[in-house]
Amino acid sequence: MQNAVAEIDQKTIKAQAWRATFDKRPPVGDREAIVVREPRAVAATLSSVDVGRMLASAEPNATDQLEIVWLPPEVTEPANAEREMEAWLALGAQSSRSAPVRAGIRTIRVFWRDTRAYICAGPELLPDALDAVVRFTIAAWETGRLERSMQSTWKSIHDDAPLTHATSPAQQQHQAHVNEVTELAVHMKASLLRTQTALEQLEPGYSEPSKRLFSELVLAASLYDRLEMLEEPVQFAIDHYELANTRLTEAAYAAKERRSALIGLTMEGAIIALLAAEVLLLRMR
Repeated sequence: MQNAVAEIDQKTIKAQAWRATFDKRPPVGDREAIVVREPRAVAATLSSVDVGRMLASAEPNATDQLEIVWLPPEVTEPANAEREMEAWLALGAQSSRSAPVRAGIRTIRVFWRDTRAYICAGPELLPDALDAVVRFTIAAWETGRLERSMQSTWKSIHDDAPLTHATSPAQQQHQAHVNEVTELAVHMKASLLRTQTALEQLEPGYSEPSKRLFSELVLAASLYDRLEMLEEPVQFAIDHYELANTRLTEAAYAAKERRSALIGLTMEGAIIALLAAEVLLLRMR
C-alpha cells in the first residue's frame, strides 16, 4: 500500500473511500490486508468504494464493517470538510449515545465513530493512518462488546445469588445455565486481557506514526479507563460463578451420598428381612 500511495501524482490526488471487511484469514490473491493479532486475530481487507456513494449513505453501516473516507489536506477547506464528515459520522452511528472520537498527530487528523472513520492526512502518511485506525477500531469494538456483555451479566449474577450458599435438589436444574455463564465470564476475562495487550502495541512491525496515532485514539476514546473499570466486575463474575458451581457440585455430591445411603439401608433391610424369614421357616419345621 505504501508503494501504491507513493506513486500517486500529488496534483491529481482526490478523496478516496474504502470499506474494510474483517476475516480470520488474510485474503487470497493480490488484495492487501491489515493484519491484527490482538485483541483477536483478524485481517482487514480494504475495498475501494466510490466516495460520493459512500457519503450519500444515511443508513448505519454493518456492525462488522468499517467505512473510511480519506481527504488530503489540499482537497478542500479543513473546517468545511470536518463539518461534513461529522454529519456523515452521525448518520452512520450505531447509537445516539455513542460519541465521536477525535485524535491527531502532526499533519494527521482522524474522526471516528462506531463503524465510520474520516482521515485527513497527506498521502505519505495514509498507510500509517489506515493501520492505526483499523487497529483502534478492533480494540474499540472489543471494549464495547465487553461492556455490553458485562452489563447483561449483572442480571444473571443477581438472579443466581441464591446459588452461592446452601442449594436444594431443585436448584440442580440451573447447572447448565451456570456452566454457560461461567464460560462467558472466562471469555470476557480473556478478551479483557487481550484488549489490554493490544493497547500496549508490542508488535515490532508497527511504524512510529501508526503507534502514536493509535495511542491518541485510545486516549480520546478512554479505552484505558473503560477497560480498568471492567477488571473488577469481570473478576467478580468469575468468582461468583465459581462459588455457584462449587455449591451445586457439593449439593449434587450430597444428594448422591444420600441416595447411596438410602440404597444401602434398603438393601440391609432386605437382607435382614430375608434372614428373618429363613429363621422363621426353620423354626416352623
